[in-house]
Amino acid sequence: RGHEARPPADVWALGVTLFELLAGRRPFEGSSLPACFTAIIGAPPLDLGVLRPDLPRPLVDLVSAALHKDPAARATATALASALSALS
Repeated sequence: RGHEARPPADVWALGVTLFELLAGRRPFEGSSLPACFTAIIGAPPLDLGVLRPDLPRPLVDLVSAALHKDPAARATATALASALSALS
C-alpha cells in the first residue's frame, strides 16, 4: 500500500511462513498475482484450523494473530516468540 515497512510487517511475514510450513499452502489465494494481492489486502486468510484440524488450537490462534490485517492489532514479535516457546 506504499506504507513504510515496520516490525509488524515482519510478524506478518513470519505468520505467512508458519502458515505455509503447517498447511503446505499459502494463506491467501488468487488466480493471478493481482488477485493474490487483492486477497491479502481484503480477504481473511484461509482457516488453518480447518486445513489442519490436528494442530493445537493455541498454535492456530497464534498464526492467525500474526496474520491480522491491522498491524496495530497484530501479535508483537515478543509475544509471538513467547507463545512459540510455550508450545514447544
